[in-house]
Amino acid sequence: MKAASGLHRPRWMVWLACSLIAGHVGAAPPLWAVTEDRPPDNYRDPAGRPAGAHVETLRLALARSGLTADILLFPWARSYTLAQTRPNTLIFSLARLPERERRFIWVAELKRQQAYFYRAPFPMPFQPRTLAAIRDCCRVCVVNQDATETVLRRHGFRNGQQLVSVNSVHDCLRLVGDGSVNFFVTSPALLDTEAAHTLHGRLHFEQVLPLGEPNRLYLAAHPQTDPVIVEKLRATLETMQMSGEIERIRQRYQSSAAP
Repeated sequence: MKAASGLHRPRWMVWLACSLIAGHVGAAPPLWAVTEDRPPDNYRDPAGRPAGAHVETLRLALARSGLTADILLFPWARSYTLAQTRPNTLIFSLARLPERERRFIWVAELKRQQAYFYRAPFPMPFQPRTLAAIRDCCRVCVVNQDATETVLRRHGFRNGQQLVSVNSVHDCLRLVGDGSVNFFVTSPALLDTEAAHTLHGRLHFEQVLPLGEPNRLYLAAHPQTDPVIVEKLRATLETMQMSGEIERIRQRYQSSAAP
């Protein structure tokens, strides 16, 4: 397939090129905040604009800190790569893991979230109920560069063997729903939101077992992000956290997403 011409390059490629040019001449690149389409925390509204509980939280924090940023939604693997390669880039909602600790500045915790293994209600020769049993018998769908992929690899799961990496939870629903893989890993809230809008959601996926401890999801930043920006956002988000405002925003979006 031929490479796309400059007139047809995606906007994110143009923005990245401009950012690199700015960095080359010594100017700090503009502030970006990258994430994925993962409702109810981050998604595109009917007009195509970023929306969701964490998007609203970040917009309020930016405004109260006297800052502006472009909030951009990409496939998760692309956002994760940008946040590691482009200074002045924020990323949310990023699970804080030992493997990631030195790669980012951890600005503020946004919420905690438990992930679970799910399966479709199809007959299986036996019912694996432990992590080791799932690893030894089955294939598991994960989102590329997601925390669940990192944790499972820590426990001996291998890409291309037990792990099938895709771009979104929606893709996992499809693969488990048509029997291509046995399990996928996600949170109950995300599963409820995705299943309500897909044909495979009618299968009533069975929750099998939790994957480790709840993840702490953060607003994080590239290590070369302006420290003034980091400290302003950290202070503002801490105030919002202590007042309960972040939780109230989360509950409002969670209630509106309920079927």
